[in-house]
Amino acid sequence: MTYILKTSIKNDVTGLQKPIKYFSDVEHGLAVRVGADMNYNGLLTKNPFKASSYKVLSYEDTPYDLDYLNEFVDKDLVKKQRAEKKKKKIEDGFASGRNCTLFENLRLWAYSNWHRCHQTELRSNILEQAMEFNTFECQLGTREVETIANSVYRFITRHFSIERLNELKSDRAKQSRKKSSANLIYIDGKPWEDEGIPKRTYYYRKENNVDADRSVESQDKPWEKMNMSRRTYYRKKSQGLIEINF
Repeated sequence: MTYILKTSIKNDVTGLQKPIKYFSDVEHGLAVRVGADMNYNGLLTKNPFKASSYKVLSYEDTPYDLDYLNEFVDKDLVKKQRAEKKKKKIEDGFASGRNCTLFENLRLWAYSNWHRCHQTELRSNILEQAMEFNTFECQLGTREVETIANSVYRFITRHFSIERLNELKSDRAKQSRKKSSANLIYIDGKPWEDEGIPKRTYYYRKENNVDADRSVESQDKPWEKMNMSRRTYYRKKSQGLIEINF
């Protein structure tokens, strides 16, 4: 079954990821609803060995809007189908294709784990992980998996290095220090100890311009001498009804 779209989607490496993801989700949802072959790679051809099992039909020549097609996607059915596949540790490889799915999973793994592998073992580790990701109902052949693994390996060796990783860490540390540059830092002494207050309280008062004299008042408790509550004392003081000389 085919659906002609009003607005085309550039479904390759140069296309925008957001519309591609939306398109893939809708296509996957419709395939689940009609019980389509989840290993179909999207080519408008028949399998010569199983010609009777593959039928490509188009009932309408009127273009569809992707949002309209999305209304027919059963989200609960899709969720159930994915849960069953996950439980069996099986990948669909639908819409984006098995090769693209394997490549995407493998590259993300390699980006996060390349620095944990010795350089002499990196290629074999990537290939081993590629084999573990090849969990489709109809698995890719060994040669296809090796080709994808080699592609990821070449990209990693060209664009990733310990030196570059250290540069990134250094840049992030500098950015972090810039963000915290507004914080007050005292090298000589510990002024909060001189005032007899916690370090956290000291910086809170500095950052929020809290009256330093208030710490003296909190120790002397002048409201007790005036036979009034602490709350009443500060309220009257804010109104200018009380003047205290230190």
